[in-house]
Amino acid sequence: MRLIVSFDSVGQTVVVKLNRSPAPVDGINQGRTVRIGALRGANARARGEELVKLLGRHAPVKQALTMALAQPPVAPPQPIYLRVVADVADALPWEQLYWKAQGFLALDPRWPVGRIAAVEYDVNPRSYLAPFRIVAVLSAAQREGSSQLEALASAVADARARKLDVKLHVITGEQAVHDRVATLGNKNVTCEWIGAWTDRVVQQIADAKPSILHMLCHGDNSAGVRGLRLASQPDFLGQADAGSVPLSLGELARALSLCDPWLVVLAACETAGVTETSGAFARGLVDKGIPAVIGMRRLVDLAAMNRFADVLYPEVLTTVEVALRPDPHDPVRTIDWITTLTAPRRAAIVGVDPAQDDAWSDPVLYAQQDLLQVYVPTKQRMSAREYALAVGKIDTWVVYRRGLDPGTTPAEVLAEIDAKIAELRAQLPDEPERDG
Repeated sequence: MRLIVSFDSVGQTVVVKLNRSPAPVDGINQGRTVRIGALRGANARARGEELVKLLGRHAPVKQALTMALAQPPVAPPQPIYLRVVADVADALPWEQLYWKAQGFLALDPRWPVGRIAAVEYDVNPRSYLAPFRIVAVLSAAQREGSSQLEALASAVADARARKLDVKLHVITGEQAVHDRVATLGNKNVTCEWIGAWTDRVVQQIADAKPSILHMLCHGDNSAGVRGLRLASQPDFLGQADAGSVPLSLGELARALSLCDPWLVVLAACETAGVTETSGAFARGLVDKGIPAVIGMRRLVDLAAMNRFADVLYPEVLTTVEVALRPDPHDPVRTIDWITTLTAPRRAAIVGVDPAQDDAWSDPVLYAQQDLLQVYVPTKQRMSAREYALAVGKIDTWVVYRRGLDPGTTPAEVLAEIDAKIAELRAQLPDEPERDG
């Protein structure tokens, strides 16, 4: 069970309270006003200790945290989440939380640290229908995407060797990436050129129907508004300093509205950063209903981003694989993506002092308060008559769906119908039982 501490804005003040605790605590959901200022610590350890002191100002939070940190070394993960409604709280480096006896919490598998966005949604359960799709938009001006392509393709190949039906589709403006996909000669890794205008890119992402969307691009803060900037093929050919295809928060949310993605990964600088004029882009996507988004808090070196992807995706696909294992007694599974960040963080500190080189803390995961649920239907044994009736039921839903106007039908209605069709298809056996 997760420990959740919230920081809410009430007028000009910030109120901290304990929302959820893995053990009973007096004073849960009772708030206390706190003053949040700039951290004075000269390194990550000093800042992490300041953050622990800030949490300890509220007795229920301190008690719950103390109990959570008493976990034995082999205990399962007990994530610590900060629900950051107040921007002043979201601007703090919570991933650097440091407890003297345990060290940096986010570097220990027992206590991964994440954030919960401001707006709560009822997260629709995802119905799994093979294949699992990773869509990678690798199109950052002046940044090569081949290393992240290799990381993704390798993770997909390893997962397929373990019998996970997963495919990778790449959208890019970079010739080297496009050529590399062709030389792979792998039918499970496909590629297309990125569009030269925003609406086209929005349509490409929507058509690819990502289960996971990975985006290598640049963060954009033009006119104080958070967004992304993608490079088209002409941008790469002309060696442009910045991509010419802008993508706003609303436009990306629109692209994903019919896809029901499980996770979005933004390999783009400052997509989890907070400024005086705008909140984090990654948090904004979760505020619009995406279950979980990983972004970067600060400017990030491309080599560090490549290493992050190289370690992250084996963790992500292992998590997916475990969630999709057949179990007739448990058709609904839950996924907490925060556990996939521990290994990449630990890999980032090899050979360095994590107190001084704190790049390991830059990846930030924002999630909805409710965990993502995945419905894994089991195939049923059916007679020929039952099979025909089931197929007829699916056909009825498909015909009904085709008759709806996407321009006037609410996106959530279309998504619910798509999920129903996927659920029914997943229940069909490969063929009906033979009579006699």
